[in-house]
Amino acid sequence: MLGAWPQAVYGDDSVRLGPHDVRTVFYIAKSRNSVQVHYGLRLDIACRPVGSSPVFAYWSRARPTGREAARLDGVARRLYGVSDKQKVQVGSTGGHVQMHVRALESVVVDIQISRTARGCVAVPTTTISGERAQLQSAYLKVGRLGLNVEYVDVIGSRITNGARVVQRIRS
Repeated sequence: MLGAWPQAVYGDDSVRLGPHDVRTVFYIAKSRNSVQVHYGLRLDIACRPVGSSPVFAYWSRARPTGREAARLDGVARRLYGVSDKQKVQVGSTGGHVQMHVRALESVVVDIQISRTARGCVAVPTTTISGERAQLQSAYLKVGRLGLNVEYVDVIGSRITNGARVVQRIRS
């Protein structure tokens, strides 16, 4: 979750990251393949969110040489993209962003951003099974033929004790 990530190119659809951007705040994995959707965060030198929509989504694919990234386009952007409205608060260092994934409007994610000695850190929290938790990822179980979603598991760790917590959302 820290600092810069070298520019990764997947075909013509490059994902460019700035030197202070957080490459992955959380991600969604799919049951059908190793492709994940990652949610990154654009930050300035003081770890403040940049612009009115600092959270962005992109594909991440496992390759023998590491993970490669590509922009979300078309239907994927409408499903996995970031909410159009992001609530952004900027402090002297760091800030706060509230957003949701378009297909998961009920899962509101609060991202607290701070500057540490090691660089910019973003901590995503949400409510999972009625408890506040640090969001780690979501797992999307795709139905037969890949034409529907059976369920989504939202995965995190409880704020109170760090224990793993999972909530299954059926479509």
